[in-house]
Amino acid sequence: MKRSKILIAGICSLAVLIGIVVVGWSLASKKELPKDVVAVVNGHKIYKKDLDMAYSLEELRYENAKVSFEELKKKYGADAAKELEGSLRKKTRQEILDEMIEWLVLYDEAKKEGCEVSLDEAKAYYNKTQKMIQDVLSGKLSTGEMNNTQRAIELINSFVKKQGISEKEHEEMVIKECQMLLSIQKYLQEKEKQYKNKHP
Repeated sequence: MKRSKILIAGICSLAVLIGIVVVGWSLASKKELPKDVVAVVNGHKIYKKDLDMAYSLEELRYENAKVSFEELKKKYGADAAKELEGSLRKKTRQEILDEMIEWLVLYDEAKKEGCEVSLDEAKAYYNKTQKMIQDVLSGKLSTGEMNNTQRAIELINSFVKKQGISEKEHEEMVIKECQMLLSIQKYLQEKEKQYKNKHP
């Protein structure tokens, strides 16, 4: 378990390094990126509007984490809430950009290695998650997280409205994101399996 965590951390660190080198190369070779592009990774452009949106989502996550932390503190005491303290730090725009770069590099690797998850699989995962959320909200599924789930849904709906995008557009964006992250997960699991076979 410990060895596999070290392997995954190593792969992710390498991916970040590769991504930063790729971005550095693109900046050096193009001298100056267009105003609406913040980075180019393996030919993929990361647009300022995408970074702005990702950072706005991080701000939402941070605000939600603060409220959840206070609720847990009241309900279970400061010691129980300590586990959430790590999520109380808001990431910087640079950290968010680094994550976007890392995901693009890993996603490209996943596709190269034949680990890409299909759009239909991503859609099925999204629908399953949506059903689970509805089950929590309706009380069918008891997790003790109804308030937190309700608040998260309200925050996301408010965010979608502010961005001026339709629910359908938002759903399509989330499914594409699911496809990327599930492909990365599949790729990392495959790498872990290969490592375990070589080092039983």
